Amino acid sequence: MPFLPSLTRRIIKRFKINSANLNSFISNVEATPLGENWPVVYLLHNDNYNNNAIGSHQKLLYIGESTSASRRMREHFSPSNKNFGDRIKLNEADIVFDETFNKSAILDIEQELIRMFGADSSNYTLQNRNDGQSTQHQYYERDSYYTSLKEIWNELRSPSFNLAKDTFEEVRNSNLFKYSPYTALTSEQVKVCDLILDKLIDSLGKKNKFNAIIEGCAGTGKTVVLIKVLSELVRLSKISTPQLGATITTPNASAPILDDDSSDSAISDFERKEKDNARAARIKAACPNGLKVAYVVPLSELLKPFRTVIKAVCGDPDIVKSATEVANDVGKYDVIFVDEAHRLGTINKFGANKDPYKNACKNALGLAYISGMPNPPTELDWIVAKTDNCVFVYDRNQKVRCHQSITYNDFNTLVSSKMYSQTYTLKMQMRCKAGNQYVDFLDALFNNLINSSTPLPPWKGYDFRVYDDVDQLVTDINAFNVSGKCGLSRVVAGYGWKWETKDKNRSIIKGLPKSNWDIHIGGHDYFWNVSNGNFIFNADRDEIGCVHTVQGFDLNYVGVIFGPEIKYNPISGFEINKGSIYDSGVKTRNNAELLELTKRAYKVMMERGIRGCYVYACDPGLQQYLKTHLPSVAQAQANVDIRILRPINQLTGISVDAGGRIIKDKIPIKKEDLDGFIDSEDGAEYVFTIEVEGDKTYYVEKVTLSADGEYYIFLVTETPPYE
Repeated sequence: MPFLPSLTRRIIKRFKINSANLNSFISNVEATPLGENWPVVYLLHNDNYNNNAIGSHQKLLYIGESTSASRRMREHFSPSNKNFGDRIKLNEADIVFDETFNKSAILDIEQELIRMFGADSSNYTLQNRNDGQSTQHQYYERDSYYTSLKEIWNELRSPSFNLAKDTFEEVRNSNLFKYSPYTALTSEQVKVCDLILDKLIDSLGKKNKFNAIIEGCAGTGKTVVLIKVLSELVRLSKISTPQLGATITTPNASAPILDDDSSDSAISDFERKEKDNARAARIKAACPNGLKVAYVVPLSELLKPFRTVIKAVCGDPDIVKSATEVANDVGKYDVIFVDEAHRLGTINKFGANKDPYKNACKNALGLAYISGMPNPPTELDWIVAKTDNCVFVYDRNQKVRCHQSITYNDFNTLVSSKMYSQTYTLKMQMRCKAGNQYVDFLDALFNNLINSSTPLPPWKGYDFRVYDDVDQLVTDINAFNVSGKCGLSRVVAGYGWKWETKDKNRSIIKGLPKSNWDIHIGGHDYFWNVSNGNFIFNADRDEIGCVHTVQGFDLNYVGVIFGPEIKYNPISGFEINKGSIYDSGVKTRNNAELLELTKRAYKVMMERGIRGCYVYACDPGLQQYLKTHLPSVAQAQANVDIRILRPINQLTGISVDAGGRIIKDKIPIKKEDLDGFIDSEDGAEYVFTIEVEGDKTYYVEKVTLSADGEYYIFLVTETPPYE
């Protein structure tokens, strides 16, 4: 087997597909090293979409994987292939050959590329009729293939290929990527999706009433499941199906593998389509005039981003509505999906202007609101009145206001009053790289219950640290937002400062003396996030958000400032300083409830970070408590796993592929891997930079030879030696 040249583990090669001479194309693939009987990922596309003779002006793309590139190309472009008419429109093939690929890796990379191109602004129409692999799973050295994925994407963006448009970070930070219909679910999520979907279809057919409640701690993928059930229901409702009870012909079990299911047989493809057709027929029988659905988002900040997502997923952004829009709509819905149901509002949410509230009560309930009436209706009452079938995402631990949102008891009483009500719990932590142990640690931290059985940081792949200097925290978080870094990192804080700059835009605030800003800590000044300023996607260095601006969003890194309203006493534990709370939505005479809401808000903020969380506390007692249980900045830096990607000699410009090894502060690299690139005597000084997992940059200032002569030892620092 001819392998790729030494120290070149991967190559992406472009082939022209000549429809008049397909054998030549396939022979060229076959003649390429690793072109036969080796795992590959490939992208088929058309660069001639503006050619009128082709008959299609769409930019088309098909992404696949195979254990043999030549065999797979032969299958794709065989006239007997059921999708030959689609594939023949594609005139270029980019095939990723990599000596390290295995079956698990190519399935993973295929699925990730499908998701990424679905979110990329290159605007390709994907020909894929499946989502790649159907469920997520772990495999040996999966993290190293994430590095490969980033390198592959960057090469596909390069002028040599010009296939992708947005940066790797831009795509993966987008809501279109996070909530993509191509997302591979965990087995737990797949099971919940199937159960809810079948229950809904059954309820629609029998004209029953059904409520599904999706529960789970932050980061378990509740919204992903909600959108998946919605997208599947809408997709099924659009399928042209045979009548119920009609005979469907089973394909020949000996038929060859035919396209579109990378490694699935025609029989499994048939079984899936048969199941789809049966479900679709039941939906059409239950909803002969079409399926009417709504996706309710209680937070106004989320309406716009979710309309973008649902447009991509279902084709119709108007499915996304506020509770008020649902209440005022004419007629009932077949199914209403409600995200963040713990944020559904009471009358207090509407402030002084009660007209929108009164109109919604009249249109949804036929009720004339009278000031002072007992138990005034809530947004939940409107939703339940507008449909017989609801799917709610509800997390009682994310309710952070006492009067403006419904209580758990009210939610449970009303929802469970339906004929059928079922709760589905997600347990696997999917957001935070530290997994469930991070959530368990936060529970113990805020309940003063840390003991010998508590999972303690540091954790592999997650950067958790406490700062003594608040401005250094702000600086370090904002460093992730510069070009080339992971982006989407923000600093947030508790309720401990007045919003003096409310209703002012950023330019006006930046022109004010800093003494007129909102937040003042140890000689450093900051201001609260600007109203309608799109804080998540556009924030100033000195702009601080709060729980209300980040709840419902994922961040790569989050900095959390504990304000003066929360304290820690070594004897009594957490305490609340009522005089320092400036959010009217949490003010209550019950100190225990106030403390619980405040702790809950901090926990929600700390759960936003996918890759890391940095904290600082204004109260000395709380700062000491955090320092007792969290790594310091120095400790966190020492515990970061560094993955060498490309050591680059700053003096010579030579780039070396160091094999993606995980290392600590002393980095052993096999001598044979770098011979020819390092040519000095033992102890000679070199200046190398290293790209590092977690979007940090470390520098190698000295290379020495190990005593046995087998390894070079790289000594690492965070300070550029050449500056």
